[in-house]
Amino acid sequence: MRAHTRSFLLSCALAFAPLAQAQDFFWDFEGANGLDGWHMYDGSSMQTGPGAASATSVRLQSGPPLNSGSFDSAMFFYHVVPYDPNVFYNITVGCMTLDPDVYPMVYLGWLDTLTQPAFLNAANTSMTVSTGPSSWAIAELLDEYPITGTGAYCIIISASSLIPGEALFDNISVEMIPQGSAMLRAPRLFLGGNFDSGINRMGHHLNDLGLVPATEPYTAMGYQQIGGGGEMCTPFVMEPSFNFNAVDWVRLELRSALDPTVVVATRQLMLTSLGLTCGPNGQLNLHFDLPAGNYYVAVRHRNHLGAMTATPVALPSPFPWWAVDFRSPSLATWGSNARKAVGANMVLWEGDVTGDHLLKYVGMNNDRDPILVAIGALPIATLTGQYRKEDVTIDVVVKYVGVNNDRDPILVNIGGNTPNAVRVEQVP
Repeated sequence: MRAHTRSFLLSCALAFAPLAQAQDFFWDFEGANGLDGWHMYDGSSMQTGPGAASATSVRLQSGPPLNSGSFDSAMFFYHVVPYDPNVFYNITVGCMTLDPDVYPMVYLGWLDTLTQPAFLNAANTSMTVSTGPSSWAIAELLDEYPITGTGAYCIIISASSLIPGEALFDNISVEMIPQGSAMLRAPRLFLGGNFDSGINRMGHHLNDLGLVPATEPYTAMGYQQIGGGGEMCTPFVMEPSFNFNAVDWVRLELRSALDPTVVVATRQLMLTSLGLTCGPNGQLNLHFDLPAGNYYVAVRHRNHLGAMTATPVALPSPFPWWAVDFRSPSLATWGSNARKAVGANMVLWEGDVTGDHLLKYVGMNNDRDPILVAIGALPIATLTGQYRKEDVTIDVVVKYVGVNNDRDPILVNIGGNTPNAVRVEQVP
């Protein structure tokens, strides 16, 4: 079966570091059923690079095995280039299976000819993803084990199955990371405003209504950017069939181990309903223009109080396999009561409507009055269908009174019985 394309994503600007001066190849082997062998196609439509994201996905037919190796489907060969052993290649690919027994596979390998592929030395550089039928997932491969040998190197995308089936692949991004750079597994956190302790997930009402902005909101809010800013999320990450629903943008800050008040790097990430964060194309492996070392890690949200680790965290090169988990009660955080306990989890304090890093119910610059102003000064009115900081519960309804209103959480979080109390964010 010849490979063909399927419309899936909208165009969206996204700044990654692509492999320059490269040509994309797509080999389709059609010999399994007596057809006519290898075919080469242009695969550039799948590239996620500066100025455009992929507008198509490629469908690969899999199984039965087409040769003696593990590559049981048509194969997409992306960026055939000389391999640079002095950088790490971080490769992110969107995958979906159309059959339950098909397993998408991503490899970093090399081939000895551009006329017919030969697969060599792909050990320790493969990623197999089980997505479940008709559910998009991320395959991410970090080349932390440099390949040895000579030849032309490339990224190989395939599917494995013992019986015929199909898989879809889209939105390839390639980041070239200098060795020695600080790397971090994307942190994890829960927001108090929309956290449901019954299912240990956050609501994704904003994403359900298409209200999560494609571009991060923190630059416009006046937050300092160092290395970050302007991140744009591919529609793929907010696709409803993606296996982790998008919730909202959050902000990550790295701070100096010598002075935790000094921000040395920033990044805006997408938060998913399970409390995972990821980069704009689904990356879990984050790198920074900083040397490997120890840094404080802080997280923020536009209407919650932020939190920071109590001590610096080691950011090696390559990254640690564990993530800083602000959901966990065992994680020590800076200051006192930086997070709120909800069941067995910790969440960020909700209600910082003014963005001044305080929770106030009464007095000058309190967080209650903007809610009333937003709905038009009539307490029983509501405002729906907008992306607003006054929506403390993040349910896409701004309410001042009644069930699930946005005013009461502020009062509860400052102590409930003392309306004039103030809760101060514990990030220096």
